[in-house]
Amino acid sequence: MSLKHFIAAFKPEAKPRPSSRRPDGAGRRSPVSFASLGGGLVHEPTVPAAVYLASFVINLLALSLPLSIMQVYDRVIPNRSFSTLAWLFFGLAIALVIDFVLKTLRSVLLSWQAARLARNVENEGVARFLRAPNGVFEREPAAVHVNRYAAAAALADYHSGQARVVLIDLPFVGIALIVMAIVGGAMVLVPAGLFFGFAALAIGRAREFRRILDARTIQDNRKYDFIAEVLTGIHTVKVMAMEPQMQRRFERLQEAVAKTTMSSISTGQANQTAALLFGSVSQLVVVAIGGSQVINDQLTMGALAACTMLSGQILQPLLRAISLWTERETVDHRRAEVKSLLELPSAEPAVEINTSVKGNIRFENVVYRHPNDLNHTLAVGDISIKAGAMIGVKGKESSGRTTLLKLMQGEIEPTAGRITVDDVSTLFPQFASIRRHVAYVGAVPAIFSGTIMENLTMFGPEKRDFARKMAQLFGLEATINLLPDGYETKLGEGIGDDLPMSIAQQMNIVRALTNRPRVLALDEANMLLDAIAEPALIKALNVLRGSLTVIVVTHRPSLLALCDHQIVLEDGYADWSLSSVSDTRKVAT
Repeated sequence: MSLKHFIAAFKPEAKPRPSSRRPDGAGRRSPVSFASLGGGLVHEPTVPAAVYLASFVINLLALSLPLSIMQVYDRVIPNRSFSTLAWLFFGLAIALVIDFVLKTLRSVLLSWQAARLARNVENEGVARFLRAPNGVFEREPAAVHVNRYAAAAALADYHSGQARVVLIDLPFVGIALIVMAIVGGAMVLVPAGLFFGFAALAIGRAREFRRILDARTIQDNRKYDFIAEVLTGIHTVKVMAMEPQMQRRFERLQEAVAKTTMSSISTGQANQTAALLFGSVSQLVVVAIGGSQVINDQLTMGALAACTMLSGQILQPLLRAISLWTERETVDHRRAEVKSLLELPSAEPAVEINTSVKGNIRFENVVYRHPNDLNHTLAVGDISIKAGAMIGVKGKESSGRTTLLKLMQGEIEPTAGRITVDDVSTLFPQFASIRRHVAYVGAVPAIFSGTIMENLTMFGPEKRDFARKMAQLFGLEATINLLPDGYETKLGEGIGDDLPMSIAQQMNIVRALTNRPRVLALDEANMLLDAIAEPALIKALNVLRGSLTVIVVTHRPSLLALCDHQIVLEDGYADWSLSSVSDTRKVAT
């Protein structure tokens, strides 16, 4: 392959990027509404007019049973009218069928809205995870982000659950109240009075339940964060025989979670029990008052039966709505979690400011002090690296070599000064458009579960052809062709069990180049390469010379000999040896 071919292959591809903005803050109870990174507006679904219409008809049909029973007691039975009885039950059967169909259609529509909300919020959450600025995502434990992500599905469940249906039906309870007032007169005050009494009781418990929910969330976050840390370092735990300590620590966390869980369940169950009690009391009082009126010939037997049923139809939705006040606190809590998830800032710029990244790098009087170790300081003067240059970096362990690369990538912020790539500071949000063109390869390879080709392309099928060219350039294709399935060979989640470390590292280098970067940072990437792979790396870098900026952290003389410039970090100083300049600039750190 010619040099001209590879230089042309590394020309950046300009791609338009959609605008995005951070959603405005909102109150705890306000519905979730945000502008997605894709530019669309997403919000919690409102109740469609069709659902309200269906609910209105459903509540009208619910009156058919008590009114029919009143007719049976007052007219059908005394007059022994079998034909009227048959027609009444025929009409009730039709009403039940219509009621079933309408409830099914209403449920389907609400479920569809909820599923769409969950899909949009979860997709947006992952997008913001991936695009959050460096350091922002790590400010909170992983369990916090996982709980926020799970809150999206829980919020969607509310929109398709019975709690929302009860709230939709609530306004139509007034129809039953009017009918009961017409049939039973003052008896309508019984369910109304009990409703207000139960409402006062439930609202009084709401603040305490909110406090319990907040405490439970904190305890759950601590527990799941501990589990994540243990699973991540499970081999260390076993090697150091720390299983008993980890078990005791988890038991203490679980005990705290159990206490808050018991409190939240007890509060919710108390409201449900009170609702059942008030419902029974309502029917008992209606029967007692109505019975005395029947004895005094002030009310018919059929009207009493109808009022008894109507009181249940009136009070049960009202009591369920109030008992669901605690669930409303849960929903508000989930809304707050979802909003926190969607408030993760995006490092993506609103407008692509640089569609043709070249790879010019400049350090302008940069000073970096480690936040946990003030003695660990790195300082760099005014240094410019032209696009296409090859830079070597060497120094002792902990001398700041990796720190230098992290500063260049924008992973950490300098204490003073600034670093620019193509005149865009790493401190600016717009640097995200540049960061996509900077590739980093560390000393330890990472292999994902999938085929070799999927690992090389990061599951991007449009990159397959270019990945093959890069694999051929680095001598990796010859090794892959020896495998029975070639590029389609399946790899597991580990690295040592599937491939030799040298091949795995070659794959990491090829993967980095498959994205057509303008800057390639190799941080001791040659350490695991064998006697065949390292010469192939040197040969490939020679072919790619001038087509992209390369920064190599290494002690290998064979690799340093390729470099136009060398940076030596030693004894608290950064020595820059520039082949095009006669003097050496030394900057105190």
